[in-house]
Amino acid sequence: MNNSLGSNGIKNIKEIYTPLSVARDEIWRRWNDESLRRKVRDYLGKDFPEAFNGDPKSVLFRFITTPNLEFQLAHDISNLLGLGFLFMEFLKDNFCTRNQDKLYLGKMSFFHEDSNMPCVLRRNKVINIEQCDGKSLSEIKTTWGEDFVEFHHRITREACGKINTFDVSKFKTNGESAMEVYVKVFSLFICNGVLLENYFVESNKDESEFTNNVIKPAFNKVRDIFGVKPLIVPLIDCEEDGYLLWQYYPDNLTIENAIPKT
Repeated sequence: MNNSLGSNGIKNIKEIYTPLSVARDEIWRRWNDESLRRKVRDYLGKDFPEAFNGDPKSVLFRFITTPNLEFQLAHDISNLLGLGFLFMEFLKDNFCTRNQDKLYLGKMSFFHEDSNMPCVLRRNKVINIEQCDGKSLSEIKTTWGEDFVEFHHRITREACGKINTFDVSKFKTNGESAMEVYVKVFSLFICNGVLLENYFVESNKDESEFTNNVIKPAFNKVRDIFGVKPLIVPLIDCEEDGYLLWQYYPDNLTIENAIPKT
């Protein structure tokens, strides 16, 4: 099938997405195209990550691996795709209170579903939000002194077992711009994986600007290089723009010692 969007690029953000039912077969069609796989390998060269060796993967790309509802949803979609699951992280990025994904890593909300209505049980600030603003995620400590990244990795292991990960920071070693990093990222989803993602442009001004200035140009460039668009399956219905529940944690993660009392 031809997944090209034409020479004019993306007009509507929904054009980025590929339906799950289509991606399930398309990823294997591309994977079996040895010339396409070789073209991706040649393009990325030494930057091609070992984590993407072997069969294609389904991938969730967030700043730190953490077992929130979004993680669980991505894992379920991965099973529907019939692919192994990989979590891509960006551990060298800086914490920013204006970024809601980062903010909810530091201010965790636990919820319980009662009579089919989710209600927040409690919120935990696991870092000093204000003091950490602008610091590298990999340098932050929790309020009880544990490494911030390791804390999220630990509760992920306790809840889900071992998860395969790849740190995208390895793509940003020579001062590459955000757009250049995303060109490398999107190249991995030509035939080596399916990205599980939503780009919300209605509810968040910063994300809208990032999507228009980085995501769309990188997507268009990769599509033009390889002749097909990166495979991106929406995690949730695109109409649920700004719905925050997916960044919450189920109450069964309030396990003993998960978050030490301070």
